[in-house]
Amino acid sequence: MASIDPRHERKRSILRVLGPLLVLVGGTLAAIGFIDFFSTFNSFGKGGFGFPGHFFFAFIGLPLFGWGLSLCRFAFLRQGARYVAAEVAPSRATRSTTSVSAWANA
Repeated sequence: MASIDPRHERKRSILRVLGPLLVLVGGTLAAIGFIDFFSTFNSFGKGGFGFPGHFFFAFIGLPLFGWGLSLCRFAFLRQGARYVAAEVAPSRATRSTTSVSAWANA
């Protein structure tokens, strides 16, 4: 098995900061874009035809949001795997004692 890169901890720390930061910035930009888009629906009957001025923020924010979620997934993969392993381990022990083959052999 190959050894872990000596810069592994630093890379993971960068991912743990950059991922949530991109989620926060991307979510904010997407919210601004969508709020601006849907708020123009109310301006049709008020003497003018309103165009969304900041809708392009949604096109910038949604990819940033997705990239941030992907970085978070890679940054916190170990914690998720440990949680799942800890949750599955007790059921694995009880399964061997309560399975049909265990009852048949008794």
